[in-house]
Amino acid sequence: MCDTVVALGNSIKNKKVIFAKNSVRQKNEPSEILHVPRKKHPKRSEVKTTYISIPQVEETAEVVLCKPIWIWGAEMVPMNTVLP
Repeated sequence: MCDTVVALGNSIKNKKVIFAKNSVRQKNEPSEILHVPRKKHPKRSEVKTTYISIPQVEETAEVVLCKPIWIWGAEMVPMNTVLP
């Protein structure tokens, strides 16, 4: 189970959009926070996942990921704690 909250600019004093998500995990389950910057990728490049490769987009967004240390990828993706 998880909760997701979005506060749109018309409800925030500084007019920013705030996105938040949490997840119910085991007590004391180790997790990590990762910062992945915006990046441009070569045309026709691929992303290797656990079992397959898929086409990569030309540019990826900056994200902050929070995840249990044992999984590939992320369970929670706050995508810039405060969006412009």
